[in-house]
Amino acid sequence: YSAEDFKDKVQISDADIKASYDKRIREFSEPETRSISQFAGTREQLQAFVDVVKQGVALDEALKRSQGVTRADLTLKPGDLQDKQYNDGVFSFPPNQLVGPFQVGEVWYAVQVNSIAPGASKPQSEVSEQVMSDLQLVEAKRMFDGSYDTFYDMAGGISLEEISAEIGAPVIQLMPVDANATTVKRAQSSLLTKHPEALRSLFGLQSGQTSDVVEEENERAIYRVGEVVAPYTLPFEE
Repeated sequence: YSAEDFKDKVQISDADIKASYDKRIREFSEPETRSISQFAGTREQLQAFVDVVKQGVALDEALKRSQGVTRADLTLKPGDLQDKQYNDGVFSFPPNQLVGPFQVGEVWYAVQVNSIAPGASKPQSEVSEQVMSDLQLVEAKRMFDGSYDTFYDMAGGISLEEISAEIGAPVIQLMPVDANATTVKRAQSSLLTKHPEALRSLFGLQSGQTSDVVEEENERAIYRVGEVVAPYTLPFEE
């Protein structure tokens, strides 16, 4: 059984969905758009230009005084700039602050972010089911983790059917398999192939005996040998 088996036991209120939606609003939003001014020149030219601006001179006036420095105004979304480091920088710079100089390939730049327009958000109604499912899974994982001691206590003393009734997870009857988890129809049991150590242990048990508990992330299982089928050869017709 897994955390998923607890999801139908979790009740999520509309208020919980709204709070989670508000917290994750960036996740449900289109990328922001940034308008920037990009200045190009030599490193020395740009450093002198940046220094003048930092002294309190207006950007346009500083540009007039800076020979060799050119300006390009761009509107960008994340990923528009081919150089990843440059792109990440532009989308982390604070607005209205001249940054640089820095080198991109063979070119030197200074950049000022002029404005930031947030991307449009999907309405809550479009994502409420996803938000609810995510909240349910978080709580279901908590409940799954909380069932650890109870499950281990039961695993050593009562039947799988009784454990099933207590935990709410199914008892699944598998077709007979060989040591490779393969049935007589040459199909493999996906449940057993995921747990090769448990499969090996089953071939050391007798009918009615159970395996140790198998633990994986967000999944817990125990296996019982229902019947030991003696080796035999399939008839030609089969």
